[in-house]
Amino acid sequence: MPSTIRIERLQRGSKRFYALLGPVFGSRQIAKEVGINAYDDADKEWLAAFDGESMVGWLSVRGRVVSDCYVTPENRNRGVLCKLLAEAVASFDAPLRATCTAASVGVFRKAGFKAVRKTKNFTVMELRNA
Repeated sequence: MPSTIRIERLQRGSKRFYALLGPVFGSRQIAKEVGINAYDDADKEWLAAFDGESMVGWLSVRGRVVSDCYVTPENRNRGVLCKLLAEAVASFDAPLRATCTAASVGVFRKAGFKAVRKTKNFTVMELRNA
């Protein structure tokens, strides 16, 4: 896990929220990779990963559901998603649920999530209290 990665918690009302995440909400490329569009719902908490001043990944949590997970292509396989998930698990009470792409299932398993259901394109995973 890269030690230079830091996590920042953001909400829709945060000062830098739209400057950082606005381009994400309008990105067709990210929506295509992830399989869904990200939205700035008022009840979501966002965790953003930074390497220096550059945002390199993010995820959101709404209620007990982890979503909108993404790591920029040049920062994949550097432990960014692992660090984001570790922060989510530490910050939000279990049970947590996530709908994962095939590319992210292994990272969620490493974080303690277990597959509970599969669909054609996604795996629904859950993390329960220990």
